[in-house]
Amino acid sequence: MAKKKRTEEIDYSMHHVIQRAQERYGVILTEKNAKEMDAKLKSSIASGNRMLGKDAETEIYELEYDGVFYICVYNPSQDKLTTLLPPGTRIKMRK
Repeated sequence: MAKKKRTEEIDYSMHHVIQRAQERYGVILTEKNAKEMDAKLKSSIASGNRMLGKDAETEIYELEYDGVFYICVYNPSQDKLTTLLPPGTRIKMRK
């Protein structure tokens, strides 16, 4: 059962990203697109993509995917893209 729960969590996270892309960016993503975005975000972080902001649990990055710039929320403890913030969101770095 634990494996099924993990799969459901991944599906929920990707579904959430898909919903936010449509709602906030007017972009229709497939689950494959959302997984590609997640992989591209992880790769860009590993390559030194500058963090826009962070809190206790998440980090915020800008990511270009398929010609659109997204403001992405990444959860390092879960190692995944968790949501997309609206375009133009102002980020304040916490000290």
